[in-house]
Amino acid sequence: MKLLIAFLTGVVLGLLIRALLKSFLGAIVAGAAIAIVAGIATGKMELSLLSLIPILLAFRREGDEMLERMRMRLKGVRKFSPAMKRFLKIPKVVRFVPSDVSNLELMEGVYRILWRRKHVYALEIWKGEEEQYFVFSDKREGLQELMPRLSTVYPSPRMGISPVPLPDKECFVSAGFLRLEGTPYTLKSLSDFSYDPLLHVLTASSEKTFVQFLFRPEKTVVEGALVESPVYRLRVAVAVFSDDWKRAVNSCDAVLRSFTVFSSPSSELVPVIPKIPDSGIVLQNMLERRFILPLRDSFRVTAEELAAIAHLPGDRSDTRRRRQAPADSP
Repeated sequence: MKLLIAFLTGVVLGLLIRALLKSFLGAIVAGAAIAIVAGIATGKMELSLLSLIPILLAFRREGDEMLERMRMRLKGVRKFSPAMKRFLKIPKVVRFVPSDVSNLELMEGVYRILWRRKHVYALEIWKGEEEQYFVFSDKREGLQELMPRLSTVYPSPRMGISPVPLPDKECFVSAGFLRLEGTPYTLKSLSDFSYDPLLHVLTASSEKTFVQFLFRPEKTVVEGALVESPVYRLRVAVAVFSDDWKRAVNSCDAVLRSFTVFSSPSSELVPVIPKIPDSGIVLQNMLERRFILPLRDSFRVTAEELAAIAHLPGDRSDTRRRRQAPADSP
Protein backbone atom coordinates (compact mmCIF):
# COMPACT_ATOMS: atom_id res chain seq x y z
CA MET A 1 0.00 0.00 0.00
CA LYS A 2 2.85 2.40 0.88
CA LEU A 3 4.51 1.67 -2.49
CA LEU A 4 1.25 2.43 -4.30
CA ILE A 5 0.79 5.66 -2.37
CA ALA A 6 4.40 6.72 -3.18
CA PHE A 7 3.90 5.96 -6.86
CA LEU A 8 0.59 7.86 -7.04
CA THR A 9 2.20 10.76 -5.20
CA GLY A 10 4.88 10.86 -7.90
CA VAL A 11 2.22 10.87 -10.61
CA VAL A 12 0.42 13.79 -9.00
CA LEU A 13 3.66 15.70 -8.45
CA GLY A 14 4.75 15.06 -12.04
CA LEU A 15 1.51 16.34 -13.51
CA LEU A 16 1.43 19.33 -11.17
CA ILE A 17 5.01 20.39 -11.86
CA ARG A 18 4.56 19.77 -15.59
CA ALA A 19 1.59 22.15 -15.57
CA LEU A 20 3.37 24.84 -13.53
CA LEU A 21 6.88 24.72 -15.02
CA LYS A 22 7.89 24.93 -18.68
CA SER A 23 11.49 23.92 -18.03
CA PHE A 24 12.27 20.20 -18.14
CA LEU A 25 15.35 20.47 -15.92
CA GLY A 26 13.63 22.83 -13.51
CA ALA A 27 10.74 20.42 -13.12
CA ILE A 28 13.03 17.45 -12.46
CA VAL A 29 15.00 19.39 -9.84
CA ALA A 30 11.80 20.59 -8.16
CA GLY A 31 10.27 17.12 -8.18
CA ALA A 32 13.44 15.54 -6.78
CA ALA A 33 13.66 18.16 -4.04
CA ILE A 34 10.05 17.57 -3.00
CA ALA A 35 10.51 13.80 -2.98
CA ILE A 36 13.75 13.97 -0.97
CA VAL A 37 12.27 16.39 1.58
CA ALA A 38 9.28 14.10 1.95
CA GLY A 39 11.60 11.11 2.41
CA ILE A 40 13.63 12.84 5.10
CA ALA A 41 10.49 13.94 6.89
CA THR A 42 8.96 10.45 6.88
CA GLY A 43 12.18 8.47 7.18
CA LYS A 44 11.21 6.47 4.08
CA MET A 45 13.79 7.45 1.43
CA GLU A 46 13.09 4.38 -0.70
CA LEU A 47 9.51 5.50 -1.11
CA SER A 48 10.62 9.00 -2.10
CA LEU A 49 12.95 7.59 -4.76
CA LEU A 50 10.10 5.44 -6.06
CA SER A 51 7.94 8.53 -6.42
CA LEU A 52 10.53 10.01 -8.81
CA ILE A 53 9.86 7.31 -11.44
CA PRO A 54 6.53 8.69 -12.69
CA ILE A 55 7.95 12.21 -12.56
CA LEU A 56 10.74 11.17 -14.92
CA LEU A 57 8.28 9.35 -17.17
CA ALA A 58 6.03 12.40 -17.27
CA PHE A 59 8.91 14.48 -18.60
CA ARG A 60 10.41 11.91 -20.93
CA ARG A 61 8.87 13.50 -24.01
CA GLU A 62 10.01 16.99 -22.96
CA GLY A 63 13.51 15.60 -22.39
CA ASP A 64 13.64 14.07 -25.88
CA GLU A 65 12.48 17.36 -27.38
CA MET A 66 15.13 19.25 -25.42
CA LEU A 67 17.88 16.94 -26.65
CA GLU A 68 16.60 17.31 -30.21
CA ARG A 69 16.74 21.10 -29.87
CA MET A 70 20.28 20.84 -28.53
CA ARG A 71 21.36 18.70 -31.50
CA MET A 72 19.72 21.18 -33.85
CA ARG A 73 21.58 24.08 -32.22
CA LEU A 74 24.88 22.24 -32.43
CA LYS A 75 24.33 21.94 -36.19
CA GLY A 76 23.75 25.69 -36.44
CA VAL A 77 20.11 25.29 -37.55
CA ARG A 78 17.61 28.05 -36.87
CA LYS A 79 13.83 28.22 -37.03
CA PHE A 80 12.69 30.54 -39.80
CA SER A 81 9.54 32.62 -39.57
CA PRO A 82 8.20 35.01 -42.24
CA ALA A 83 7.91 37.59 -39.45
CA MET A 84 11.73 37.73 -39.27
CA LYS A 85 11.78 39.81 -42.45
CA ARG A 86 10.15 42.73 -40.63
CA PHE A 87 13.23 43.19 -38.48
CA LEU A 88 15.78 43.11 -41.32
CA LYS A 89 17.01 45.90 -43.57
CA ILE A 90 16.38 44.11 -46.84
CA PRO A 91 17.28 46.17 -49.93
CA LYS A 92 15.35 45.96 -53.18
CA VAL A 93 16.53 43.42 -55.75
CA VAL A 94 15.73 43.01 -59.43
CA ARG A 95 14.27 39.79 -60.71
CA PHE A 96 16.14 38.85 -63.87
CA VAL A 97 14.45 36.48 -66.32
CA PRO A 98 16.99 35.48 -68.98
CA SER A 99 16.14 34.15 -72.40
CA ASP A 100 17.06 30.61 -73.46
CA VAL A 101 20.16 31.94 -75.21
CA SER A 102 23.32 32.70 -73.22
CA ASN A 103 26.98 33.35 -73.88
CA LEU A 104 28.85 32.68 -70.65
CA GLU A 105 32.22 33.33 -72.29
CA LEU A 106 31.39 37.07 -72.02
CA MET A 107 31.10 37.01 -68.20
CA GLU A 108 34.81 37.56 -67.66
CA GLY A 109 34.67 40.72 -69.78
CA VAL A 110 31.70 41.94 -67.74
CA TYR A 111 33.66 41.59 -64.51
CA ARG A 112 36.73 43.29 -65.95
CA ILE A 113 34.58 46.34 -66.70
CA LEU A 114 32.67 46.32 -63.39
CA TRP A 115 35.94 46.14 -61.43
CA ARG A 116 36.53 49.83 -62.17
CA ARG A 117 33.19 50.84 -60.64
CA LYS A 118 33.89 49.81 -57.01
CA HIS A 119 30.33 48.79 -56.07
CA VAL A 120 28.97 45.75 -54.22
CA TYR A 121 27.05 43.35 -56.47
CA ALA A 122 25.10 40.13 -56.05
CA LEU A 123 23.73 37.46 -58.35
CA GLU A 124 21.20 35.18 -56.67
CA ILE A 125 19.42 31.95 -57.47
CA TRP A 126 16.19 30.80 -55.80
CA LYS A 127 15.31 27.16 -56.36
CA GLY A 128 11.76 26.30 -55.32
CA GLU A 129 8.90 25.13 -57.47
CA GLU A 130 10.75 26.99 -60.20
CA GLU A 131 14.16 28.62 -60.51
CA GLN A 132 14.23 32.39 -60.18
CA TYR A 133 17.18 34.74 -60.60
CA PHE A 134 17.89 38.07 -58.91
CA VAL A 135 20.40 40.89 -59.32
CA PHE A 136 21.57 43.46 -56.76
CA SER A 137 23.92 46.41 -56.35
CA ASP A 138 24.39 48.64 -53.32
CA LYS A 139 24.15 51.75 -55.51
CA ARG A 140 21.71 52.73 -58.25
CA GLU A 141 24.68 53.53 -60.51
CA GLY A 142 26.06 50.05 -59.92
CA LEU A 143 22.78 48.46 -60.98
CA GLN A 144 22.66 50.69 -64.04
CA GLU A 145 26.13 49.45 -64.97
CA LEU A 146 25.42 45.78 -64.22
CA MET A 147 22.11 45.29 -66.02
CA PRO A 148 23.19 46.22 -69.59
CA ARG A 149 26.38 44.19 -69.16
CA LEU A 150 24.37 41.13 -68.15
CA SER A 151 22.13 41.68 -71.15
CA THR A 152 25.11 41.01 -73.41
CA VAL A 153 25.52 37.59 -71.77
CA TYR A 154 21.79 36.84 -71.58
CA PRO A 155 20.14 38.69 -74.51
CA SER A 156 16.59 40.07 -74.28
CA PRO A 157 15.97 39.47 -70.55
CA ARG A 158 12.83 40.51 -68.66
CA MET A 159 13.41 42.53 -65.48
CA GLY A 160 11.43 43.97 -62.59
CA ILE A 161 11.66 44.77 -58.88
CA SER A 162 10.67 41.66 -56.91
CA PRO A 163 11.73 40.14 -53.57
CA VAL A 164 13.22 36.68 -53.23
CA PRO A 165 10.21 34.36 -52.55
CA LEU A 166 11.19 33.07 -49.12
CA PRO A 167 8.90 30.50 -47.43
CA ASP A 168 5.57 31.91 -46.22
CA LYS A 169 5.33 29.57 -43.24
CA GLU A 170 7.55 28.53 -40.34
CA CYS A 171 10.28 26.02 -41.15
CA PHE A 172 13.94 25.29 -40.43
CA VAL A 173 16.85 26.97 -42.17
CA SER A 174 20.43 25.80 -42.49
CA ALA A 175 22.86 28.30 -44.01
CA GLY A 176 26.57 28.35 -44.69
CA PHE A 177 29.29 29.61 -46.97
CA LEU A 178 32.52 28.54 -48.67
CA ARG A 179 36.06 29.09 -47.45
CA LEU A 180 39.13 28.97 -49.66
CA GLU A 181 42.07 26.84 -48.54
CA GLY A 182 45.36 26.61 -50.41
CA THR A 183 46.93 28.88 -52.99
CA PRO A 184 44.72 31.81 -54.03
CA TYR A 185 43.94 32.60 -57.66
CA THR A 186 44.28 28.97 -58.76
CA LEU A 187 40.62 27.88 -58.92
CA LYS A 188 39.20 26.56 -62.18
CA SER A 189 37.81 28.92 -64.84
CA LEU A 190 35.10 28.42 -67.46
CA SER A 191 37.70 27.24 -69.96
CA ASP A 192 38.20 24.14 -67.79
CA PHE A 193 34.61 23.00 -68.38
CA SER A 194 32.70 21.83 -71.45
CA TYR A 195 29.41 22.47 -69.60
CA ASP A 196 28.03 24.99 -67.13
CA PRO A 197 29.28 23.77 -63.71
CA LEU A 198 26.42 25.54 -61.93
CA LEU A 199 23.98 23.03 -63.40
CA HIS A 200 25.77 20.40 -61.31
CA VAL A 201 25.50 22.56 -58.19
CA LEU A 202 21.75 23.18 -58.45
CA THR A 203 20.89 19.48 -58.63
CA ALA A 204 22.40 18.86 -55.18
CA SER A 205 19.23 19.86 -53.26
CA SER A 206 15.56 18.97 -53.58
CA GLU A 207 14.58 21.47 -50.86
CA LYS A 208 13.92 25.20 -51.22
CA THR A 209 17.38 26.64 -51.77
CA PHE A 210 18.79 30.17 -51.90
CA VAL A 211 22.24 30.57 -53.48
CA GLN A 212 23.93 33.97 -53.35
CA PHE A 213 27.11 35.28 -54.99
CA LEU A 214 28.03 38.55 -53.26
CA PHE A 215 31.13 40.26 -54.63
CA ARG A 216 32.97 43.57 -54.76
CA PRO A 217 36.16 44.80 -56.44
CA GLU A 218 39.43 44.76 -54.49
CA LYS A 219 42.30 47.21 -55.04
CA THR A 220 44.42 44.37 -56.35
CA VAL A 221 45.54 43.05 -59.73
CA VAL A 222 47.40 39.79 -60.25
CA GLU A 223 49.71 38.86 -63.10
CA GLY A 224 48.24 36.27 -65.45
CA ALA A 225 49.86 34.20 -68.18
CA LEU A 226 49.03 36.81 -70.84
CA VAL A 227 47.27 39.73 -69.16
CA GLU A 228 46.71 41.15 -65.70
CA SER A 229 43.54 40.07 -63.93
CA PRO A 230 41.52 42.26 -61.56
CA VAL A 231 40.67 40.77 -58.16
CA TYR A 232 37.30 40.58 -56.41
CA ARG A 233 36.20 39.56 -52.93
CA LEU A 234 33.55 36.86 -53.28
CA ARG A 235 31.14 35.25 -50.84
CA VAL A 236 29.33 32.12 -51.92
CA ALA A 237 26.50 31.55 -49.44
CA VAL A 238 23.73 28.95 -49.39
CA ALA A 239 20.53 28.75 -47.31
CA VAL A 240 18.22 25.73 -47.41
CA PHE A 241 14.67 25.74 -46.00
CA SER A 242 12.85 22.57 -44.96
CA ASP A 243 10.18 21.24 -42.61
CA ASP A 244 12.80 18.75 -41.36
CA TRP A 245 15.93 20.33 -39.83
CA LYS A 246 18.10 17.32 -40.65
CA ARG A 247 17.15 17.51 -44.33
CA ALA A 248 17.96 21.23 -44.26
CA VAL A 249 21.45 20.55 -42.89
CA ASN A 250 22.18 17.68 -45.27
CA SER A 251 20.95 19.60 -48.32
CA CYS A 252 22.88 22.74 -47.41
CA ASP A 253 26.05 20.70 -46.94
CA ALA A 254 25.46 18.92 -50.27
CA VAL A 255 25.04 22.18 -52.19
CA LEU A 256 28.14 23.72 -50.61
CA ARG A 257 30.19 20.58 -51.30
CA SER A 258 29.10 20.56 -54.92
CA PHE A 259 31.13 23.75 -55.42
CA THR A 260 34.29 21.68 -55.00
CA VAL A 261 33.95 21.16 -58.77
CA PHE A 262 35.79 24.52 -58.95
CA SER A 263 38.67 23.31 -56.74
CA SER A 264 42.09 22.61 -58.19
CA PRO A 265 45.16 20.66 -56.99
CA SER A 266 46.44 23.92 -55.44
CA SER A 267 43.27 25.31 -53.88
CA GLU A 268 40.09 23.91 -52.38
CA LEU A 269 36.66 25.33 -51.61
CA VAL A 270 35.60 24.07 -48.18
CA PRO A 271 31.98 24.20 -46.95
CA VAL A 272 31.31 25.93 -43.63
CA ILE A 273 27.99 25.73 -41.75
CA PRO A 274 28.87 27.81 -38.67
CA LYS A 275 27.51 27.22 -35.20
CA ILE A 276 28.42 30.72 -33.96
CA PRO A 277 27.11 32.79 -35.67
CA ASP A 278 24.37 30.34 -36.54
CA SER A 279 22.32 29.97 -39.73
CA GLY A 280 20.03 32.81 -38.68
CA ILE A 281 22.90 35.31 -38.74
CA VAL A 282 24.21 33.96 -42.05
CA LEU A 283 20.74 34.26 -43.59
CA GLN A 284 20.36 37.79 -42.19
CA ASN A 285 23.60 38.87 -43.87
CA MET A 286 22.50 37.21 -47.10
CA LEU A 287 19.17 39.08 -47.11
CA GLU A 288 20.80 42.38 -46.17
CA ARG A 289 23.43 41.78 -48.88
CA ARG A 290 26.47 42.48 -46.73
CA PHE A 291 29.63 40.66 -45.77
CA ILE A 292 30.17 39.28 -42.27
CA LEU A 293 33.06 41.12 -40.64
CA PRO A 294 35.97 40.44 -40.39
CA LEU A 295 35.38 38.82 -43.82
CA ARG A 296 35.60 35.23 -42.58
CA ASP A 297 32.85 34.31 -45.03
CA SER A 298 34.60 35.36 -48.25
CA PHE A 299 37.78 35.00 -50.29
CA ARG A 300 39.60 36.64 -53.19
CA VAL A 301 39.24 35.51 -56.79
CA THR A 302 40.30 36.74 -60.20
CA ALA A 303 37.81 37.94 -62.79
CA GLU A 304 38.23 34.59 -64.59
CA GLU A 305 37.41 32.61 -61.46
CA LEU A 306 34.51 34.91 -60.61
CA ALA A 307 33.02 34.40 -64.09
CA ALA A 308 33.14 30.62 -63.60
CA ILE A 309 31.46 30.66 -60.18
CA ALA A 310 29.21 33.74 -60.06
CA HIS A 311 26.79 33.69 -62.98
CA LEU A 312 23.27 32.59 -63.81
CA PRO A 313 22.96 29.05 -65.21
CA GLY A 314 23.38 28.66 -68.96
CA ASP A 315 24.14 25.94 -71.48
CA ARG A 316 27.70 26.38 -72.72
CA SER A 317 27.45 23.43 -75.11
CA ASP A 318 24.64 25.21 -77.00
CA THR A 319 26.78 28.33 -77.21
CA ARG A 320 29.64 26.38 -78.72
CA ARG A 321 27.37 24.68 -81.25
CA ARG A 322 25.95 28.05 -82.31
CA ARG A 323 29.48 29.34 -82.84
CA GLN A 324 30.39 26.32 -84.97
CA ALA A 325 27.17 26.33 -87.03
CA PRO A 326 28.23 28.95 -89.67
CA ALA A 327 31.45 27.08 -90.39
CA ASP A 328 29.69 23.73 -90.62
CA SER A 329 26.85 24.95 -92.83
CA PRO A 330 27.32 24.78 -96.61
